[in-house]
Amino acid sequence: MGYSRKPNYHFKTKNDTGIVEVPVGRIVVVEDFDGEIKSFVKGSNTGLTETSTVANAVTGDNLSSNTTLASLGITSTVVQLNYSSAVTSDIQGQINGKANLANPIFTGLLTEQVSVSTLTLGATSSVQTYTAIADFTIVDDLVSGESVTLILTSARFTPTYPTITWWEGAEPTLGTTDKLFFEKIGATLYGSQVASLA
Repeated sequence: MGYSRKPNYHFKTKNDTGIVEVPVGRIVVVEDFDGEIKSFVKGSNTGLTETSTVANAVTGDNLSSNTTLASLGITSTVVQLNYSSAVTSDIQGQINGKANLANPIFTGLLTEQVSVSTLTLGATSSVQTYTAIADFTIVDDLVSGESVTLILTSARFTPTYPTITWWEGAEPTLGTTDKLFFEKIGATLYGSQVASLA
């Protein structure tokens, strides 16, 4: 068997076997598909055998790409993404062209917007990506038996972790981009640093 359930069906590479055992309609995640993490939906078992690989299933149209706005972590609608209102140059350039930067004058009340950066594990899918723009807090929303692979671009911002047991024995030192793995066993959240780029 070349896969594991985390809770979806995870394969290390596209050359792993066991794809025939995955039920139709389930999500399949391949952690290294030509250097990328890819997810698919199992469409059928037609032509698959016990020796069939993930790559065979893709070639045989047994797996279809699972690329949706939600799977990419995009919460905007297609209408919102397509809205332009005659934007013809970069937004900052348009603001600078219309605003009095030296002595701005405001009418009415001003409300300060405070950004709180929070990353919730398990909120979107079993493979998540997150790019930090400030120090951030990680929230554990996994239940026992679930796990998530996180591709974290932290740019050296500091995360605040939930209560967690690290497989390495201590909180990892993060690089600019890290691959972290979190899994919930019973009431305990475990974590490990799979890879790190300086």
